[in-house]
This record gives sequence, C-alpha cells and structure tokens, in this order.
Amino acid sequence: MLAAMTTIASSAFADGGVVRLREATGPFLVTVFTTPPAPRAGLADVSVLVQSKDTGEIFLDAEVDLLFVPPPGVETAGRERFCSPDGTQIRAVGTGDTTPRAIPATQKHATNKLLYAAKVNLPAAGDWQMRVDVRRGATVAQVNCPLTVTAGGTGFTRVWPFVVTPLLLIGVFICHQRLRRRTLPRLPIMPDACGATTALL
Repeated sequence: MLAAMTTIASSAFADGGVVRLREATGPFLVTVFTTPPAPRAGLADVSVLVQSKDTGEIFLDAEVDLLFVPPPGVETAGRERFCSPDGTQIRAVGTGDTTPRAIPATQKHATNKLLYAAKVNLPAAGDWQMRVDVRRGATVAQVNCPLTVTAGGTGFTRVWPFVVTPLLLIGVFICHQRLRRRTLPRLPIMPDACGATTALL
C-alpha cells in the first residue's frame, strides 16, 4: 500500500521531470527527479522529494544538498555563479574539483513546493555521480545517484526551430498563392466600341 502511494505521489510531484532514484535511507524515502529527462551538458533541474520511510509523510522541514562528482578524466573548470534569463542564480559544477561543493536544493527554487530543487550547470558529458544529502534535525542520511549526461547541442541546434519555422511559413504562403492563381476562372474578354478589349467583371 505504501509503495503504491509513493509511486502515485512521485508521479504527481515530478514537475515535468523523470524519476532518477527512489531509495530508503535512514528514516527517509528519497526520490530524485531531473529535467530534462535526458540531461545534456549545460543546465539541468534536479528536484528531490523527502518522505518518511514508514508512513510516506512528506517532510517540508528538511535540508537538502546536492553534490556532483564529474566523470573520470574530465578537466573542465568552472564553479562560478551566474544568472539564467529568468534571474535564477545558478551554480556551475566544476569538473576539476577534488572535493565537490554542496549545492543547496530549496523549496524556493521548486515549481512544486513539496519538492526541494536546484538548477545546476553540468559543463561536460559523461557518467556523473550525484550525491543527495538530507538532514532533518539531528538525523543525516544520503543517497547516491548515477547521472548520465550527453553532449550538449551547438548554438544552432538549440535555435534552428526559430529559424526554420518562419521560412516554412513563407514557403507555404507562396505555394498557396500560386495554386490560387492557377485555379481562379478566367474572365471572358469583350471588345469595346473603340476596338479595345476589356475583361467582363
């Protein structure tokens, strides 16, 4: 019964992401979601649902931190903060870190306030390891989640729909006008008194 309730709750709380991990640790049941479903190098949203392992109760007073360990051999620097177009502050995850820096996941950054969320920048493709630390009072627990990140697209890959769509609309309009001209009936031509020809309206 509890497993069924947890499955339904996790589906409802996914904020458009997919479930990456659901694991019991200590007194907690931790579910991790990511958006997009298949993360690419660049920005990603990570959301965490924290529940009681025994009752399924959702804990809203926990503290959640995310730590990312980069793929072996990847040497890309970057731990600075920057802002997304909507003003959200984003922490870049440096792949040269020997000790991962904790990124807080908060309800403030979650669309669904039952979740703890953070927006992070994963700068390189490969098999990352994500660790989720959960604290509630004196109780501390953690889960580890593998995260495969694919290569990010080029700038044109991201904007091509905005370039191609207007061109397609223009092409459809031109074809429509040509077909319309071909299907319009031709009006009979009648000579006037001066010998000129005039189309009958």
